[in-house]
Amino acid sequence: MEDADRQIELDVYMRAFTPDAARRRQEAMLERMRELRDRGLVEAVSVTRWSNQVSVSRARDREQPVGVETYRELDAATDGTELSIEPFFRERSGAGGNRTVLSLPVLCVAIRRDGEITGVYPCSAPDGSYSVTDCLDALASGDDVENVAEDVVLDPEPV
Repeated sequence: MEDADRQIELDVYMRAFTPDAARRRQEAMLERMRELRDRGLVEAVSVTRWSNQVSVSRARDREQPVGVETYRELDAATDGTELSIEPFFRERSGAGGNRTVLSLPVLCVAIRRDGEITGVYPCSAPDGSYSVTDCLDALASGDDVENVAEDVVLDPEPV
């Protein structure tokens, strides 16, 4: 493996409180990611837990809940590409329209190289959706998972 390939890091975002079946699936996926790290296919795996929904503050000087900055960063990373993080992340007006509520996915992975996001899963594209499972399958088989760089062709088959 080339040194540049070893710079891939997985930032994993998981809902903290999920039903048992979803939690078991999350843990199985996390175990796969750690195996990929142990095999040297990724450099590191970090995990952040978040809620299923957060209220987004309109005030710029207020600290945002976990998930809001990640959402903004992933949205910016897919901006200008054929990819979208919707419907996996959903933004809507809250009660009375005085706030914005952001729904967060059960599991999300950001691929990073040198600190920059180069891949986002799950995501939707004109030809279908790409799941975290698609990402892990591609990593395990040595396929490219960096889908937000310029002129990227997605390797995994969409679902």
